[in-house]
Amino acid sequence: MTRGEPAPSRSAFVRALAEIPVWRRILWRAGATFHVNGGHTLALALSYTSLLSFVPLIASITLLSATLSSDLSEGVYRLIPILIPGASRDLVEALEKAALNARALSLVAAAAFLVTSLRTFASIESATNLLWGSVLRRRFLPWLAMAAAVILVGPVAAGVGTSLFLQSGVKLLDFRISGFLVTAALLTTLYKYIPCAYVRWSAAATAGIFSAAGLGLIKLVFTLGVVFLTGVNVIYGSISAIVIFVFAQGFVWDVLLFGVALAHAVQFRDEVLLAPMAEPRTKGRGPLDDAVAMLLALEQARENGDPDVPRARLPELTGVPEERGERQLLLLAREGLVALDAQSARLSRDAGEISLWAVGRALGVVTEPVPIPAESNAAEVLLRRIYGRAGREVRSVLQGTSLKDLHLPQTDD
Repeated sequence: MTRGEPAPSRSAFVRALAEIPVWRRILWRAGATFHVNGGHTLALALSYTSLLSFVPLIASITLLSATLSSDLSEGVYRLIPILIPGASRDLVEALEKAALNARALSLVAAAAFLVTSLRTFASIESATNLLWGSVLRRRFLPWLAMAAAVILVGPVAAGVGTSLFLQSGVKLLDFRISGFLVTAALLTTLYKYIPCAYVRWSAAATAGIFSAAGLGLIKLVFTLGVVFLTGVNVIYGSISAIVIFVFAQGFVWDVLLFGVALAHAVQFRDEVLLAPMAEPRTKGRGPLDDAVAMLLALEQARENGDPDVPRARLPELTGVPEERGERQLLLLAREGLVALDAQSARLSRDAGEISLWAVGRALGVVTEPVPIPAESNAAEVLLRRIYGRAGREVRSVLQGTSLKDLHLPQTDD
């Protein structure tokens, strides 16, 4: 190395510092995607789904393992407390007893357990696709193969591998040390294949490493939270293991589903870096804002007992220029949202029955998506599905908000 040449380690350090703003934007976009799509709500739903489906899932795995060898399922039960936060030994022992009792199930009951396990995968796949934004759907047989691989074959294979690993004389502590790498590899594979979309290995690996670290942190917190766990045992008694499991799974699914949003942000990194950090805002109001302001003024007058508002007063009440406001009033009247006479204006119906969608449609601000002919090729059929979903989501949000919703926070009611 010549004099004056920067040291390689320093150069790597400088490059790492330069990447910090990049990853900050990526994490911000992943968080925004997670929040907008209701990721936390999905995580809460899946935490309870995990509890309800865990026994059928473990029973299905046990039944499948028993057909091969009675000892193959042992590795699965050794893996559960290592990889799944909140799964205490008491809970694992109870699951094992329940699964062993399931061997006596009839064929119909076993089939019901299997269907429950498949529905669990369907819930996970649906949440993943929602966060990714995918509208693709697998055909039934590929979907069934994927579900079986994830919820049955995969766990059985992991259990077999763990059993062989432990039978080789390696201590369980050594397996715990390498558990992070095992978890990261497993999650990377799931992030790659569960979404009904093309996911790059680099994006899946980033999410897998992040989620594995998050799960490890959750396990550490629950391990150190002795006081909390003791308090739960005192309050809930014999069902404390279930309560702790559900509580932990809420955080687990938060981490796992955030990993989907993170993988998406990493894969579309160039788009994320070009997008603004905050939603763009304009200095002036648009047509929909002006119309809503006038309609809210009419609603306020109606509540005050004098529904007829002089049209000449609307610019003073709303700040909307008279000429522009008159044009919009005519459009709103044509759609039956307001009633006009020569001097005044009033709402035609209750504000709770007028949605933002109706106002935007009257002004021509929102329109139905243009359909693509059904005879189009496969790519255009998919585009039609994507545009249809986008249009339905916009319409759903706008139709879910009425003028009354906007007006209520301004009243004492």
